Amino acid sequence: MRWLCIFLFLFLFTTLSAQAATVEDYVQQYKNLPCSGITTAMGDIRMKLKMVSSNKKKLDYYNRLFALSKLRKSKRCFGQAYT
Repeated sequence: MRWLCIFLFLFLFTTLSAQAATVEDYVQQYKNLPCSGITTAMGDIRMKLKMVSSNKKKLDYYNRLFALSKLRKSKRCFGQAYT
């Protein structure tokens, strides 16, 4: 019984930590987008964020938005309006 509990704990810990993406992961994922693509992605994520009820998913979308805003600042995409 003890080994089963240890196995379940390790299994859950490794799968949950492997799925969680950080802001830096999203920066690497979106780094090749042009300014118009960043603007579009930010609008899409904001729309999805309104429809999500799960706190885990909301945190994921906030991390994506933060990564896109970092890229937007680094690429100096301030001339374009975003929704």
